[in-house]
Amino acid sequence: MMAANLHYSQIEDLMFELSMWRCSDELRVRAEELHRSSKRDAKHYIEFWKQVPASEPYRVILSDVRDKLYQTRERSRHLLAHDISDIPEEGTFTNIEQVSPSLLASIFSLLNILLLS
Repeated sequence: MMAANLHYSQIEDLMFELSMWRCSDELRVRAEELHRSSKRDAKHYIEFWKQVPASEPYRVILSDVRDKLYQTRERSRHLLAHDISDIPEEGTFTNIEQVSPSLLASIFSLLNILLLS
């Protein structure tokens, strides 16, 4: 649960910093898929009180990671307190390999954009 808290705050910080629209084709496709599949009634946060627009691909990717980290933290909290949680495991991270693809795609996209500039 502590790891989810730590990563959650770091992802939120990155969301403020990465408002770029330029990205790799791979990241844009991933962001568009996430944006289309995201629920309109999903949890929104004080800082981003509307759904993140598809024109901000890094924020779309990071908001998905943030939401899953939030769900992971809440599910862990429920399980520790009550031995049961109504948050489905499918909406959470259960291992680091589930987080890596989104973050690596963002990093590679940033590097690609920097090298082409």
